Amino acid sequence: MATTQNITSTYAGADAGIYISAAIKSADTIEKGVIEILPNIKYKSVIHRLEYGDGTTDFACDFTPAGSVTLSEKILAPKKLMVNLELCKENYINTWEAESMGFGANNENLPTEFSKYFIAKVLETQAYKIDKDIWQGEDSNDGEFAGFIPAWSADGNVVKIASPAAITSANVIEKLGEVYDAIPESILSKPDLQFVVSPNVARAYRRALSALGFRNDYTVGEKPLDFEGVDLIVLSGFPTNTMAVFQKANVYFGTGLLSDQQEVSTLDMADKDLSDNVRFKMVYTGATQYVVSEEIVLYTV
Repeated sequence: MATTQNITSTYAGADAGIYISAAIKSADTIEKGVIEILPNIKYKSVIHRLEYGDGTTDFACDFTPAGSVTLSEKILAPKKLMVNLELCKENYINTWEAESMGFGANNENLPTEFSKYFIAKVLETQAYKIDKDIWQGEDSNDGEFAGFIPAWSADGNVVKIASPAAITSANVIEKLGEVYDAIPESILSKPDLQFVVSPNVARAYRRALSALGFRNDYTVGEKPLDFEGVDLIVLSGFPTNTMAVFQKANVYFGTGLLSDQQEVSTLDMADKDLSDNVRFKMVYTGATQYVVSEEIVLYTV
């Protein structure tokens, strides 16, 4: 059975050949460089954690080992996922691209401009899907790989903010302060510190700054997403009422070839089974992993 299609067309003569997407979403996490990316993982990758215990002692002529070095590891094993779609060319006879399909009774090809648009749209949608899985994915769910927030929520060593509440413009500054105060001293001054918030938190913070009369501008002008000198990073895939702080070098997204997430294979089935269908297939891998639990702060309702 072909993929369900809902087509609304007002085809009337030749069209300009341009399709406009209502909304384009991209994988913010990857594009903004919030986490480390480990590509080219065919099966799995081992991430090592090295802990050094101070071995400083008073000077002596003899060499006596002191201190401690602890090496542990975590496994990053990308999960293989796919997207299979099938469109019937007959459905596009009366749409904008009729002429480009040929004039005979047989539909020789899918409309060229529509095909380009459709592939681009699949990639855009999957970019958002991947971004959402990075943070919210559940490995046990069909079509998802394990995300950070479910893993952090189940990890007893992750620093979690007690009694979290839904974020509003009335409490956002207080809640941001709770997260900021919980940041371990060991990472607070790190140049790759990431303070990530969901879109509704950023919106509430801007409203709060307006209410406080930021620089006497009140509701006029753009409000900076900065808290106590730390930039707030907004990610579309982050769940509502959620904040997290971590060092970039502590969290990883693993995949096979990065280009896998930018490729959609197409196959016209006409010369295969004499059908009027065109198939689209996308295959990619993805997984998340982190190393030092104690250096992650999580606020989630």
